[in-house]
Amino acid sequence: MKHTKGPWEYKKATAERNEDQEEDCIIYCKDKNGTTHIHIAETFQYQNDNYNKSDGTSIANAKLIATAPELLECCKRALEIVEGENYDYTAKHLKQAIAKAEGELK
Repeated sequence: MKHTKGPWEYKKATAERNEDQEEDCIIYCKDKNGTTHIHIAETFQYQNDNYNKSDGTSIANAKLIATAPELLECCKRALEIVEGENYDYTAKHLKQAIAKAEGELK
């Protein structure tokens, strides 16, 4: 499975949206020239007619998603270190996380 190469970044989407949705974020990366933004994902502030939740969750999710390529790379490097070093439990869980991130596991 291939994903859009990092680094990924995020920004608040308030300029493009209703001000009531102050935590909506866009996750993106820049093209090779650094000029065009490639849209990766969006996070949204939870709201409905009776409830408008503004607790930082959408921004925290955007930060986590934007960090995904770096986290995947760190997991791969950590796996190289722990394999064969009697860290079977850690290696097993790193392998599972990597496989899930690369679409090999659900």
